[in-house]
This record gives sequence, structure tokens and C-alpha cells, in this order.
Amino acid sequence: MAMKSTLNGDNSDDKAALKALIAKGKEQGYLTYDEINAVLPDEAMSPEQIDETLVLFNDMDIDVLGDKKQPISSAPKTKKNRSKVSADTDSSVSEFGSVTDPVKMYLREMGMVTLLSREEEVEIAKKIESGEQEVLRALLDTAAGVKCILDLGKDIEAGNLRPRHVLRDLDEGDTCADEEVQIKNFLETMQSIREVDNENQAYREQLFSSALGADEQRRIRRNISRRNAKIFDFLKEWRLESSVVDNIESTIKEDIRWFTFMQRELAKCAESLGLSLMEARKGAEDREGLAEAVLQKGILESAEVDVLIDKLNAIQSKIDAREMEVKANCKALKRAMSNVEEGRQRAKDAKA
Repeated sequence: MAMKSTLNGDNSDDKAALKALIAKGKEQGYLTYDEINAVLPDEAMSPEQIDETLVLFNDMDIDVLGDKKQPISSAPKTKKNRSKVSADTDSSVSEFGSVTDPVKMYLREMGMVTLLSREEEVEIAKKIESGEQEVLRALLDTAAGVKCILDLGKDIEAGNLRPRHVLRDLDEGDTCADEEVQIKNFLETMQSIREVDNENQAYREQLFSSALGADEQRRIRRNISRRNAKIFDFLKEWRLESSVVDNIESTIKEDIRWFTFMQRELAKCAESLGLSLMEARKGAEDREGLAEAVLQKGILESAEVDVLIDKLNAIQSKIDAREMEVKANCKALKRAMSNVEEGRQRAKDAKA
């Protein structure tokens, strides 16, 4: 390494001072921070130049010691003295690492810096929890999400599932008495949720089995939303294992995949009939009218039209039955999963 690279400019006095410092270091086998700063003050050098200077001393076998760790004797480093100096400085090296080792220097400096204050840690934890609760709220907006939770409660009550596989608040170190109290409280929460969900089931039956006006549908949906919020309030104090949340999410995604596939099949039938999906759905209620409209296009024979209309009606019947079963259509389930993803992203951003 060129000696002049460690100093600002090419000042001959600076060069002479550095040469004298190196000579002193070679003579006594080490230099202290005070000795270096006296000749090369920090404010006159950039961080890169300071690093280069320390590396230069290391290459010349000159140790750099902290003020409190400097040896008592400044005698030249004979073999005998060198071993004495090494013994005196071992504690410094083991405690702080070699000053000229970049990795150890970095770790030492990082260890001296507080990355987050207690208040900042609490704030981040709250943001992560808020994101996770948004995920839970979105899942509980679906009948499938609530059913999964209630089924877990039934399995715990029947002894088929250990509570700590469901709840993060239960630890292996908890006593049997503590765990029994937690289980009792959780099952009471499940009973409260079940009562509210029974009311919601009745509203959903009305929503999916009756030809209601727009105002009546909005009223029923508001009632369902209020009860979903109550269910969330019951459950939000319990921290569910991530595997539980993932299983609920997988159940809803599977329903979405099924609906998406069936809608594609429905669209294929409509396309074969020369109709839009909306026209095919409306026409399915009037089979004769639909067949006549398709035959007028002259693209299919009567027998082909009958086969396609039968397939169209069969697919639509399956979709209607599945919607009645899960008490939701594909659009509602996709909206719920979109809210889940937003909550996950908030938690992920907070963790980052």
C-alpha cells in the first residue's frame, strides 16, 4: 500500500510524521490510539484513509492498542518482551477482537449500537399484531372460516386435539391446572361464537334461498357483518397458531379454485352456444326460448343444442348448490382473500 494514500495530499511534514510513527511502532512493537491521533488526527482524515492506515500498521506487524490496554514498558520488542506484551494484550484482543480485522471491527461497533429502543420494539410488535388480526378478521367474514374455528373447538372438547396445537398462548411449561383453565376459557369462547354464528346461519339461509330485493339484501348483509365483528371480538384475544390460520386460508382458496374452474366450464358452454355468459345464464331459466335463439344462429344442430343446454344447466346447478353450502359466492370469497393478503402484507412490512 502506498504510504501517501493514508494522508491528505502530499504534504512532506505529514509524510515525515507518518514515517516517524512507523519507526516508533516497529521499535516498541505497538502503537496506542493517542500516539496515532497525535500524529494523524481523525478530523484530518476520511474514514477510508483511517482504515488504510490501520491496515498499513497491521501489514508491518505493529499492534494498535487501546489506551487502557497499553503495556507498561516501552522497551523494544525482543522475543522476551514480545511474549510479555502479547500476554498483556491478550485480554484486549479477546474482548474486542483485532482492531484491523474488518469483521471483528464491524461486530464490535454493531454491538455498541442500540438498534431499537423499547418503545420502537413495542410499536413494531403492535403493527405486526394489527396485520395478523386483519388476516383473522377477513377469514372470519366467511362462513367457512368460522366453521373451521368451531370445528377446532369441538376437537379440543372431545380430546381429539391438543390445545397447544391451536393456541400460541399455551406453552409446554404450563402446569396441568393452568392448561385446564385456558381450555375452559377457550371452550367458553367457542360457545359464545357458536351462538352468534347460529344467528348468522339463519341470515345466510335467507340471503341464498330467497329472491330478495336489493334493500333487503343490504339489510341482511349488514346484520351478518355486525355479527362477524362480534365473533372477531370474541376471538381476537386468543393468538391462534399460524398453522390454524393457514388451514382456514387453504380451505377458502380451495373453494375459490372450484368456483373458478366451474365458471370456466360454464363460459365454454356459453361460447359453444354462441352466447355470452350472462345471456346463457338468463336463457337457462327458459330452456325452449334459449334453444330457439341458438338454432336461429344456424351454427348448431338441434341435438347439439340440447346437449350443451343440459350441460350448462348441470354446471349452474352445481354452482348454486356449492354457494348454498359455503354460504358465499366466488366474488365474496375472493374479496375476503384480498383482505387477507393486505393484512399479511402489513405484518410483513412491520417485520421488515
